[in-house]
Amino acid sequence: MPVERVLSCTDKTLIQCELPDSSIAAFPSWMMDIQVCSQFTEGSPQLSLEALHSLRNFLSDKLSQLQSSSETTVNNPKDPPNEN
Repeated sequence: MPVERVLSCTDKTLIQCELPDSSIAAFPSWMMDIQVCSQFTEGSPQLSLEALHSLRNFLSDKLSQLQSSSETTVNNPKDPPNEN
């Protein structure tokens, strides 16, 4: 993951990285520290696979609704006004 910049504040350091979709995300620097991260364990799952599938379906439906509503509200400037 390419590092864009490192930001230091008085009590923390953030690392900005470019994500695969070309957006930029900021992470606390400790999340990039191999020694710190190696001490974490995964533990047992907190969500079932079924719950994650349900969430994905819900979010996909909402995204489709947003996309279809934005397509119907955008007018083409070349179209004549609708006069009824």
